[in-house]
Amino acid sequence: MGTRTERSLVIQGDVDKADDIVVFLPPAGTVSSPYLPIGTLLQDTLPTVHCETPGRGRLANEEAPGSVHSAADRWAADLAEIVPGRRLHFFGHSLGALYAYELTLRLESRPHSEVGSLSVSGAREPGSSPRSLLATAFAALRAPDRQEGAGEHWMDRDLRMRGEYRTAHQVVRAPLALLCGASDPFATPGEMERWKDFTSGPYLGMFTFRGGHDYYLSGEQAIADVISRIVGHSRHPNSARTPSDPARGPALSGTDPSLHRRTNGVSDMPNDQQSTPSLEQLIDVIANSSVGIAVTDRAGAVVLHNRAQSVLMGGEADHLGGRILLDSAQDGLQALIERLGKEQRVENVQVTYRGSGGGNEHAARVNAVLTGSGDDARIHWVSRPELSERLPIPNDRTEDVTSDATSWIRAVNERPLPALAPTKELEDVMREFYEVAPVAIHLIGVNGQVMHANPADVALVEYTSSPSDYVGRHIRNIYDDKGLLDDFLGRWDEDSPIINFRANFLTREGAPKPVLIFSTAQAEGGSVTNTRCFVFSDPEPQRARDTISAFGWPA
Repeated sequence: MGTRTERSLVIQGDVDKADDIVVFLPPAGTVSSPYLPIGTLLQDTLPTVHCETPGRGRLANEEAPGSVHSAADRWAADLAEIVPGRRLHFFGHSLGALYAYELTLRLESRPHSEVGSLSVSGAREPGSSPRSLLATAFAALRAPDRQEGAGEHWMDRDLRMRGEYRTAHQVVRAPLALLCGASDPFATPGEMERWKDFTSGPYLGMFTFRGGHDYYLSGEQAIADVISRIVGHSRHPNSARTPSDPARGPALSGTDPSLHRRTNGVSDMPNDQQSTPSLEQLIDVIANSSVGIAVTDRAGAVVLHNRAQSVLMGGEADHLGGRILLDSAQDGLQALIERLGKEQRVENVQVTYRGSGGGNEHAARVNAVLTGSGDDARIHWVSRPELSERLPIPNDRTEDVTSDATSWIRAVNERPLPALAPTKELEDVMREFYEVAPVAIHLIGVNGQVMHANPADVALVEYTSSPSDYVGRHIRNIYDDKGLLDDFLGRWDEDSPIINFRANFLTREGAPKPVLIFSTAQAEGGSVTNTRCFVFSDPEPQRARDTISAFGWPA
């Protein structure tokens, strides 16, 4: 299919002779459309239109939209002029889903306009609080459009629009299809089901693809096939259930049972690849990790914190005010909050935690991320202690029970759970932490496979475009020193902690990635079930990697 540009639209194929047109709305942080490869796989009789955001790329000289609503207004006007009278099928992923919803509202209210279907991908329903903004940005920040540093600039604007977006909860009439990645932690199938409350039209089904939030970057043929069937249904709607059907089941399942099934091989995936950690796993990983974790509101009032955070602070706290020193300032918290307000994220900030009485000082490095806005804003804090020693030690040395690494993990293990420890009532907070955490987190099972990995972990080893090539596979794939990993796995039954340990991971392309590991294990009934691994990008990558063998690994 050939392409041409008209106003804010990129047209792929012959729209002049078509009755139906697929309209792709941009995900956050992009300049040009990432959906052109999908468009090329659709039949010639189904052209596509790709909406581009004014103020960037080829439209850099035009005024940028200040809101989701103003962007939808611009595209609605351009569509009405360039492709009038056509039946439009909107596809929007992440932020693009809100654009698609708003466009559907606008066109359904206009004469001589018809919306054939609304396909929502990787997004929670309108009106949901933007609790995962920064995490959902990972894929877009690594997209090809990030040339000349522009990606982060556009992402900031799009995140602001998402955070400020408000809806009147209006219901559209268009048939609704839901699409998502099987391992997408930002918009789970259960969460996406709430979109059904925003249409009175037929529900076409949930279509799940292999991959995470950016599943659409691979498996384009399977996605194109689903889009073609959705369009085909709109041409022959009488074969589907009517909107008044109280069952509100998937309309397409009656005509083509294969369409509602999970596509692209997802049904053959291990269960662990299709889910985030269980509630019980989240409680354990957060409460008992070897690094300090706290979640606060924007002012520093504590929502939850773990054992390790209690050790750092010399006791429990319901507010971080007065507990953090930064550059010798008495109120380091306020300085960090102001910085987060400008940057949304900080990493490897040197701080000193102190007890409520001013004693029990602990040096630490802090990573933090600000999510949401207004009353929904939260700050997620991860703090690792500054240690001079590490665990495990070389096998030609006797462990020093007084070393700071040994003393640290002993203090964490012996610390009672704080009053504000994570509980099942805080599930939403914990899931948000896992999604947006400013540190890589993965859980390894007894067979050495990666059971779960959060977005930061997947991004650390550069598997964002294909997380299923990492999650569910053996952890050996990302270790540069295989002998070192063998030693770690050999200590499994000992529940041996890995604390402040420098190693090299391998990226998807095989490049070494210097990291700093803090890992312990969950044990039930004397048997280890999974690890709790927290991995930081090493701020001193030039330092030698730690070894266990007296001769160093690999042997």
